[in-house]
Amino acid sequence: MPPAKKQKEPAAAAPAPAPAPAPAPAKSLPAKADSDGDDDDDDDGDDDEENTRHQKLLSKRQKSLRTVEKLSKFVKSAKSKSEFESAPTFDALQTSNEPHDLIPLPQPEPVPEQPLQPSSASLPLWLASPIRVSQSASTQFSNVGLPSSTVAALSSKGFKEAFAVQAAVLPLLLPGESQQDGDVLVSAATGSGKTLAYVLPMIEDLSRHRVTKLRAVIVVPTRELVTQAKDVSEICASAFSGERDKRRVKIGVAIGSGSFKSEQSSLMEQNLVYDPAKYQAQIAALDAKWQPQEGENDMEIDELCEEETIPPLQDHVVKPASKIDILICTPGRLVEHLKTTPGFSLQDLKWLVVDEADKLLDQSFQQWLDVVMEQLPRPSRFGRQEHIRKVILSATMTRDIGQLNGFNLWRPKLVALEGQASETVGQIAQGHALPGLLVESAVKVEDEMIKPLYLQEILRRQGLLESTDENVSLPVGDSPGPESSSSDDGSEDEIDVEGDAHEPMDVDKEASTTTTPPHGVLIFTNSNESALRLGRLISLLEPTSASSVATLTSTTRNSTRRAALKSFQSGKLSILVASDLVSRGLDLADLAHVINYDVPSSITSYVHRVGRTARAGKSGQAWTLFTGSEGKWFWNEIARSSAIQRAGDSKVARVNIKPSHFDGEREKYEAALEALKKEASGSRK
Repeated sequence: MPPAKKQKEPAAAAPAPAPAPAPAPAKSLPAKADSDGDDDDDDDGDDDEENTRHQKLLSKRQKSLRTVEKLSKFVKSAKSKSEFESAPTFDALQTSNEPHDLIPLPQPEPVPEQPLQPSSASLPLWLASPIRVSQSASTQFSNVGLPSSTVAALSSKGFKEAFAVQAAVLPLLLPGESQQDGDVLVSAATGSGKTLAYVLPMIEDLSRHRVTKLRAVIVVPTRELVTQAKDVSEICASAFSGERDKRRVKIGVAIGSGSFKSEQSSLMEQNLVYDPAKYQAQIAALDAKWQPQEGENDMEIDELCEEETIPPLQDHVVKPASKIDILICTPGRLVEHLKTTPGFSLQDLKWLVVDEADKLLDQSFQQWLDVVMEQLPRPSRFGRQEHIRKVILSATMTRDIGQLNGFNLWRPKLVALEGQASETVGQIAQGHALPGLLVESAVKVEDEMIKPLYLQEILRRQGLLESTDENVSLPVGDSPGPESSSSDDGSEDEIDVEGDAHEPMDVDKEASTTTTPPHGVLIFTNSNESALRLGRLISLLEPTSASSVATLTSTTRNSTRRAALKSFQSGKLSILVASDLVSRGLDLADLAHVINYDVPSSITSYVHRVGRTARAGKSGQAWTLFTGSEGKWFWNEIARSSAIQRAGDSKVARVNIKPSHFDGEREKYEAALEALKKEASGSRK
C-alpha cells in the first residue's frame, strides 16, 4: 500500500504532461483512483456540498414567505397613513419567521384632475386682459390735454371730436396725468382713426426739439398707406406749428417710387465740417486702397476708389445730417437705406410705429424687423437711456406672443376696440372687429357662367351705372322676404331678401356724422388678371359708364394709381376694380360700397376688404358674391363666425337673384365676352 500512495500524491499535485492535443490527463485520474476504491469518498463530498446549497436556498425562501405574510397582516390591520409611515422596513420584517402571502402594494391617493383652462390663461396679462373701448365712446380733443390752438386747427381740418380709439390711446401717449410709460398695441377695425391716434402725440413730442434729427419711423406695408400717413402727419404738424415754443416737424417718405439717389438726397444732407485729423485719416485710407493686395487686379482697385471721394475743401470732412424728423416708409426701403445711405441711422430714434403689423410680421423680405431692431440705440452703460416708444397697430392683432416678442416690448398695454355685443377675451385679442355702421349682404351666384351679370345687377340697382332699369336698389330689412333661403349653404338662419323686390335699401343704421354722403364702389378680385378682365368687361357691358371705371393692381404704375384715387375722391370715377393689393389700409373717404367679386380666402382678408367702407362714423355696405361650392365655407367661417365682432344684432343678409332675370341680357353678355377675347388676342401679338 505505501507504494500506491506515493504514486497517487504526484498525480494529484501535478498532472502528467500531454504530448499531443489529447484529453487532459486530469480526467483520467478518477479512473485510476477508482481502481483503488477512492471514488466513493469524492462523491460523498460533492453530495454534502450540494445539500448545503439547497438548505441555504430553502432557508432564504422560508424567510421571504414569512416576511410577506407579516407585511400582508400589517396592511390589513393598518388604519391611517401614519401607520404606513411607521411600518417596519422590508429588511426588518425578514428577521421574522412568520410566512406572508403576496398581495398588491398600497397605492397613494389619486391626484384630482385640474379643470380645463381657457386658451387666454396662457397669455400674458396685458394680452389676455386688454383695455376695452366701446365703439360708441368719443370725446372732445380738448379733454385729452391738447391746447386750444391745436384743437381749433384740427377742427378746421374736419377733426371735430376724437373717435373711440383716439379717446383711449391719446391720453396714454400725450403728456398729462393719464400718460403712461411703455409700449402701446392697438387692435381696432379699419377706419376707426388709428393713424391720428399715434401721429398726434408723436408730432407733439417731436415739435419740442429744436434740432432736426430722425427721431420717429412709421413702417407700413404699402405705398398707398405711406401717402395716407403722410397726409395725416402734415395736418398734425401744421396744427402744432402755431403754438409757442414749437416748431414745424419735417416729414419724409421712402417708398421707392423714384430713383434711390434722389430719395437719399431728400432724407440726408452732406455738410462740410472742419476736422483736419479726420481729413488726414480719410486721405490715408484712400491711399491705402491704391496699394494692390495679393490676388487683386487693377479693375478691383478702381472700384474701391470710386466708393469714396476726397472732400472738396482741404481739412474738411463730410458729415451727414438728417433733413427730416419723421420717416414714413415701407419695410424694404427702410432696410435699403439702413444698409447703403451714408449717415442714415436710428441712433436718435424715440418713436417706432408699425401699422398693419400682422401683415408686416408675415413679410420676411430682407428680415426687416431683425435689421431694424439691431439698429435701435442700446441703453447707455453710464446713465439712464430713454426707452423707445413703440406703437403697434392692426385691425387683426396677432395673439402669437412669439411674433410680438420680436419687438422687444417694454411694459406693453393692449387697447382693443370692441363691438356693442359681448365678446370673449380671445375674440378681443384677435381683433376681428367690423365698423359699427357697416351693413353686410351676400348674393348667391346660381349660374357661374354669367357671374359678371350678377355684379352688373348690383351696380345698377345701387345707382352706380347709368341704366333705364326701374329697380334702382336692392332691399335689406330685418325680416325674411317672400322666399326662404335654401339650406345647401348653411345660411338658413340668416336674413333672406328677395332681389326682385322694389323696396329701397336703407344703409344707415344711425344718422351719419358727416355732411358728405357716401358714394362709389370698390370691387375686389383675387388676382391682377381677374381685376383687369373684370374692369374691361364692365366697360364693354355698360359703354356709357366706361369713363367712370378704373383698375388698380400691383402692376399699375404708381402715378396711375394716384391719379385714379384722386379722381375717385373728387367724384370723377365711381367704380374701382382692384386686387387684394389695396385691401390693407386704403382710406377712400365716403366710400359707399365694397363688393367681394371673389370670395376672400380668410377671415382676415374679409375684415380688411369690407373695412374700406363705413369708416370714421360713416355708413357703408359690403357685398359678397358666392357660388354653390363656396357657400358653406362663407356662411360658416365668415357670416356666422364668432371670431368677427359685429355691432348689435347685425347679421349678413342674403339676397336672391334668379338666373331667369338675365335672360334678356345673355346675348349682349356673349358679345362683350367675344370683344374682350379679341382685345386679349390682339394685345398678345
